[in-house]
Amino acid sequence: MSDVPVKSVKKALDLFSLLVFDDPEMRGIELNVLAGRLGMPANTAHNLLKTMSVCGYVAQNAAGRYIAGPKSRRIGLLNQVENNKFKEKLSAVMERYTAEINEAMVFVTLHGGKRVVLIRTEPALQVIRIDQQVVDAASIYDQPTGRVLTAFAGPEDYRLILKNYGVPDKRWPGYERDMERIRRERQCLILPDPSGINAFALPVSDNRGQMLGAIGCYSPAFRCNQQVREKILAALRRAAADIS
Repeated sequence: MSDVPVKSVKKALDLFSLLVFDDPEMRGIELNVLAGRLGMPANTAHNLLKTMSVCGYVAQNAAGRYIAGPKSRRIGLLNQVENNKFKEKLSAVMERYTAEINEAMVFVTLHGGKRVVLIRTEPALQVIRIDQQVVDAASIYDQPTGRVLTAFAGPEDYRLILKNYGVPDKRWPGYERDMERIRRERQCLILPDPSGINAFALPVSDNRGQMLGAIGCYSPAFRCNQQVREKILAALRRAAADIS
């Protein structure tokens, strides 16, 4: 390591790499095993791991073994959703279901505690369409997709949401109870919102249960009766499963 300017940083990154790449199932690795693999004193490894734990990159499971922390998982999630192959799949799925229900759809994710649109699709055959720029300009708490992201956010992402948008109570009355319902039902509906739009959203998770984002649909209330609403929700569920 003679060419490494800061050896302590190199040691920390080596520990981080072991936890991320050698324990993808997050069963945890004991301190002495980590230290032994890297040939460093246990107290050195412990101090580095303690520092990374405080910063959110490392955590300990119930057995006291070390695992990748919440920030590490967020890095993995960002790599996954920003992957071109994933975006191509996402775009194809959303185009297919937009054509099926003939309404606008959107897929959003969290980045730095902010709602970020990855893909939006528009129906080709609708004359009257939803202005999604107006939708996107609203607070995260005013939109079903934003409420889904908030309800399923981990502790660090939730802290960043509050930092960016403030406490939801004024824009989202009864938000704590509502978030529990969203997590239980795995959907959020606003029928209609103040502008006369029926809005729907569902969480989308990967095959390990890690939330990737939220998929949503917007339809003018005048053409969205009960039958249409059921059709939209069914399509969103199938789309979420296809994306996962």
